Formats: sequence, structure tokens, C-alpha cells
Amino acid sequence: MRWGLRILFGLVGTLGVALAGLIGLGVGFPERQLAETLARHLQAQAGIPVEISGIQLGWSRITVPELAFRTPPVWLEAPSMRLAVLESLELPYWPLLVFQQVQVSLRSHGGEVQASAKLDGSVVDLQMSGVELGRMPLSAVAPWGTVAGTLSFEGNLVEPLLWQQTPPQIPQGDFSGSLRDVRIQFKAATLEQLGVALPELTLDEVGFKGTIGSNLTADVQFKGMLTGTLSGWVRLNPDRPQNSLLNLRVKLNLNPKLRQQLGSVALLLRGFQCGTTVSLKIEGTVAQPLTKKGECA
Repeated sequence: MRWGLRILFGLVGTLGVALAGLIGLGVGFPERQLAETLARHLQAQAGIPVEISGIQLGWSRITVPELAFRTPPVWLEAPSMRLAVLESLELPYWPLLVFQQVQVSLRSHGGEVQASAKLDGSVVDLQMSGVELGRMPLSAVAPWGTVAGTLSFEGNLVEPLLWQQTPPQIPQGDFSGSLRDVRIQFKAATLEQLGVALPELTLDEVGFKGTIGSNLTADVQFKGMLTGTLSGWVRLNPDRPQNSLLNLRVKLNLNPKLRQQLGSVALLLRGFQCGTTVSLKIEGTVAQPLTKKGECA
């Protein structure tokens, strides 16, 4: 999330540079140089390599045909690739001049994205619809497998720049969305390590909503090969995220086919069952979670 905010505010910070470029069009301002300047700003903000195909400066808006984020150098075991691609990015001037607000619209991996931010950094809003995770190379970077599905999301943050203070503070906000037609494919090494035969986990939908603050609260619902809920909170530690405290409750029902594919893991889950429902209580920290049997009520 912090990475995404850095990208958005990087776009805001470089808008002034782009407007200066527009004024300079009459004297042949080089758009390639403007694209390189924008890429440098975004890379400095996000800490991730950026590629920009070019910039088109018009009298009503700035258009970026394609912007891509590549694998960061610190991801030593990940292959060098384009992790995510943003297409047809547009920044109109009117909201900036009238409302002191930057509005960005774009397409990404089959879906549409809209983002807005007040110039004073007080509010950020983000909406996504129809983004296909399976078309995003980032979804294949995880060492355990890949995730595909269609993502819809909306959320907002108030005073997001609090994250950049020293010491960092956590802004307030809320979010909601869904991931439909979910397909999770596990790599062979992961399946061998777990001792299960589960080529693919499919879910009709994963719906979620929550709030952001000193506690990250979440309410997640699963429908498909497994049905159930995940709810609770994570007490965020902005200095050491791995030490964030967990207080989560999980209740799941597995269909017979999934139980069969889980093999020995299904036997282990019997210790957490209340009738046919698997009930888990997850506490401890992100780095050292503690899983216990949850309440059966």
C-alpha cells in the first residue's frame, strides 16, 4: 500500500514538470526528456524501476500511452520482468486548476483504474474494476504459486502523507472489493512440501471490506471449493511490520473434493474442526503467528 501511495504522489509531484513542458511546446520542448524526468521521479518515489514509452502533451490533458514497473533489484531471487503495466494513462488539467485535485484514469491488465489526490495530500481515492490478475506478471512472482481472478476495489485514505513522517504514523481509511473467478495454482515443490495433491484451488468469489488505521480490520468471505469467513484485526507496526500483532478468526467449510485433494492436511485440520467447520484463531505476530482452535459457537 505504501508503494502505491508513493507512485500516486510521484505522479502528482511531476505534474508541474509536465505543465512546464506544455508551455514549452511552442519552442519545441522535447517530450522524450519529459518522459525520462517523470520516470526518474516515479522511480525515486516508489523505489522500483520504471519504464515510460512516451508522453503526449495536449491542451486539456497529459497522456502516457504505457508505463511499466519492473522487478526491483532487491528481489534477488525474482527474474527481471515487467511486474505491472499501466496503459492509456490520462491526467486532465481541469480538476487541477479548479479543484486543486489530481485525477488519473488508466487501463491495466484488462481493467480500468481511477485515482485522485488533493494537492495538499489530505485525501487519496482509488477505484479499480475488471483488473485481471492472471494477466499481471506480478501474480507469478510468489514462490508458492500463482493467482488469477478479476479484481474490483475501492478505497480511500485521509492524510496519507503521515506514512512519510518520522516516526511514521498510520493514516485512516476504508476499503472494499471482490476477487471473482479465483484460480490459485500451487507449484509442484510447494505441493510436495505440504504432501497434498491440489493442482488448483478455485473460488467463485472472495469478497472483502475493512478499515485502515492503527488497526487494520478486515471482513473476508469465501465462496467456492471452500466457503467461510475471515475476520479480525492486525495492529500495525509501521517501523517493524513483521512485529504487527494478529487477532484473526477463520471459519471454513471444505467440499468433499477439496478434502480428498488435501490428503494428510485434511487429517491435521480435524483438530480444528467444530462439526464440519474448520475454526481457527490466529494470534501472535506476522513473523510468528500462533494458530489455535477457534470457538465452536
